[in-house]
Amino acid sequence: MIKGITFDEQTISAANMGHFMNTFSGKQTGITQGCTITHDASNIYISAGYMLICGRQVQIIGTQTIPLNTVVSGELYCLVVFEIDLAKTNTESDFLQGTIKTLTSSSGYPVPTQNDLDEGGTLYQYTLARYHVSVSGADSITPLTNDIAVDWMPESKFRLVGTTLYIDA
Repeated sequence: MIKGITFDEQTISAANMGHFMNTFSGKQTGITQGCTITHDASNIYISAGYMLICGRQVQIIGTQTIPLNTVVSGELYCLVVFEIDLAKTNTESDFLQGTIKTLTSSSGYPVPTQNDLDEGGTLYQYTLARYHVSVSGADSITPLTNDIAVDWMPESKFRLVGTTLYIDA
């Protein structure tokens, strides 16, 4: 069987689009615009912007507020992630396959799950920030995002990063 993807009267699925975006981006995951991370004593804030995660395109509309965890004793290591869970089912009005959540551990920073979505995996957690919390509050709040730039002519010696054109030797 042959399936046309980008042809008249054919449809492109999310999996097809994700595969090609992942391939054309050189399998980069990160921020393409905005999504600046800031914080105060109570919350982490993620500004409006765009992310490309395993070829999946995500838009943050407005500012997202993530409350910092607290503890009454001991300490907690927290990792704020954008989670893609393809095992969930979206509806036309509700986006359920992507969410921002905080992973926690009392023995060190948690390790995010990063399955290969192109190879049948269903869960990928992209790290946005991490922090440590004790009875005196949160400290060491560190954004961990990366901006991505895509080589626009992979076989050429030209590269466009932001608005700068590079010529590689």
